[in-house]
Amino acid sequence: MPTTLQLLKEHSPVLLGIIKEVRSANVDLLQDDAETLELLADELTSPGSVQNAREELGDDPAVAKALDALVAANGTIPETQFFREFGALEIMGDQRLQAEERWMDPQSVSEVLYFNGLIGRGFAGLGPNAQRIIYMPSDIVDQFPPPEREPREGAFAIRDVPPPSRDETVDDRDSLLNDVGSVLGCLYEREWRLDGSALHAEDDARLNRRLLALPDTEALRTRKRLLLHIAKHLGLFKPEASETGGLQLALNRNRANRFLRLDRNQQRTALWNVWLRSPDWNDLAETPTLDCRNTEKWKNNPKVTREVFLGHCRNLAMGRWYRVQDVAAAIHEHAPDFQRPGANYDDWYVWNIPANRFGHGFEDWDLVDGELVRFLLEGPMQWLGALQRGAPLRHRERTMVTLTRAGAIWLGASLTPEAVDRRPRVRIRKGFAVHVPLTMPLRARFRIERIAHWQRSGTEYVYQINQRSLDRAFREGLKGDQILESLRGLSDGVPASVERGIRKVEGQWAAKGGNAREP
Repeated sequence: MPTTLQLLKEHSPVLLGIIKEVRSANVDLLQDDAETLELLADELTSPGSVQNAREELGDDPAVAKALDALVAANGTIPETQFFREFGALEIMGDQRLQAEERWMDPQSVSEVLYFNGLIGRGFAGLGPNAQRIIYMPSDIVDQFPPPEREPREGAFAIRDVPPPSRDETVDDRDSLLNDVGSVLGCLYEREWRLDGSALHAEDDARLNRRLLALPDTEALRTRKRLLLHIAKHLGLFKPEASETGGLQLALNRNRANRFLRLDRNQQRTALWNVWLRSPDWNDLAETPTLDCRNTEKWKNNPKVTREVFLGHCRNLAMGRWYRVQDVAAAIHEHAPDFQRPGANYDDWYVWNIPANRFGHGFEDWDLVDGELVRFLLEGPMQWLGALQRGAPLRHRERTMVTLTRAGAIWLGASLTPEAVDRRPRVRIRKGFAVHVPLTMPLRARFRIERIAHWQRSGTEYVYQINQRSLDRAFREGLKGDQILESLRGLSDGVPASVERGIRKVEGQWAAKGGNAREP
């Protein structure tokens, strides 16, 4: 589905000026260049601008119904169906548009949305299945809440707040999923040795260097434990005997291949389901600010706690922003016993580390249960992509979250998943470096792992094709033609010097009589 920037590129300067005026965008359109379009797109897709448009247009029931229909359909509706229900959209030339000033008196709901820059026209399907569609840009549709559903029994309101500014919005919803890909690559490179039940220090450090979030705080160390917990329960690695007689962890290729064949939405859901259903991942015990003591005398039920808590999270509306503290306050007021079905506040031994004391009795709810609520919102739910965060965590009183489309679906909303048909490309440099975007499907990235050595992780992944990585690829049974075909399929081109280098190493490998293992 096109973005707002792609939609704007289809419009004339006159229509761009109209959209700017209707949406009150603060952008100078005197220059007709790519930078101006990007500035206008940034303005129109900012959380504040989207929320203003949503609230102003939502006062008209017919327009609100059209917006709900687009969101429920993941932003795409056949044009004939849309026009039948919401009126036709007449595309005018600039001269007539300026003469009639149609944006001042739209003749249909379709025209209202069109002059607000909220819909565009496009095509979907191929051959005889091709049809015209009306679409809402992908970077807009995700900011709209799902259509209102019937009130649930026990539902309660949580006050939303104005959205954060764009530079305060943190969109790292797939960072944990990408780190699962790094686990697979790290294990493919070399098995993990064990030191007792923990990873050997060298292998642990090797994994840390690959992660997008270096585990250098207690919260990020917890994130890493959740990452490995999920990878273990997905069966992505398995214990086996090492050459020294001890145990090591090796890549479980069959289970890894099955996971890599899933699309990105299915992979996200697989991670979510492990966390949701796991009886042995105890969020209370993992909360960085808490220390559960004397647990032989008392037990909590983390799986049931998650189910009950997430039921209350259905009170959050997709596209609206909430202060974490306000969510905790709402839970305290309406569902304080969410993790204590017997309302037992006296027998649990939970030490609040910042307060330097035990939380005891209902009066200390915020020291224990409140800390858990905040951790669930700022930790697992955000790491797994159910929530997006706004404002840095160091400003805890300002930390805000908003429900993502995936999160709304996991909590029961009847929405279609986010489109995953984008095809990001790797960039191959003449110096044999391969630059892989973070949006690259894990399966495609793993293909790079097989022929290149990881160098660094950050805003992108960088790999290096060298003699050692090619020797490993040929030893695994790959041929030069297969490697080059794979690189061409993932990139916009392979430099001639890189192709010559691969052919050269393949010739050296053959000359040495290397016995390639059949795949």
